[in-house]
Amino acid sequence: YTPEAQNIITHYYYRVNNAQLMAEQKDRFPQTNLFRVEEAFGGWDKVMKAHFVSGGELDKLLAAGRG
Repeated sequence: YTPEAQNIITHYYYRVNNAQLMAEQKDRFPQTNLFRVEEAFGGWDKVMKAHFVSGGELDKLLAAGRG
């Protein structure tokens, strides 16, 4: 998104990937420890195969909740 669009997005409390805008809006957003899926979990392909395939982690959690 353009910087102008990202600025509008921050007014709805969505974080954007623009360091300057986030610095300007720092009072709106509490400090958090963000991570990238690629670094923390090995990438989206790996996440999808582990959690969202039939019989994956999401299915196990849903089944446990029904039990």
